[in-house]
Amino acid sequence: EKPISENAKLRARKIFQRAYEDMKQKDLKEERVALLNAWKSFETTHGSAADLEKVEKQMPRRVKKRRKLAENEFEEYMDYVFPADDESAAKMSKLLQMAQAWKKEQANA
Repeated sequence: EKPISENAKLRARKIFQRAYEDMKQKDLKEERVALLNAWKSFETTHGSAADLEKVEKQMPRRVKKRRKLAENEFEEYMDYVFPADDESAAKMSKLLQMAQAWKKEQANA
């Protein structure tokens, strides 16, 4: 078996990254998980420990959620929470808190 060149590995990583960003933009969670698993497998075989760690940091955690169906009916389902999405939500929450504090300060002034 012929070894893969560093240039080919770099191209593959760029393709994985581009596909990940596209799926993230389109909110395709199941597909992102499948892509990350394939990417992780690639890095396990061809990458370094640092490359593998970079992909593992992007792996989502599964959470159980509920959605309302009818008046008193709920459905439980499994969803994925990605670290990057979680960070942006936390930043947005902090921004909202700062805006509310500013508004309260303006009302008191």
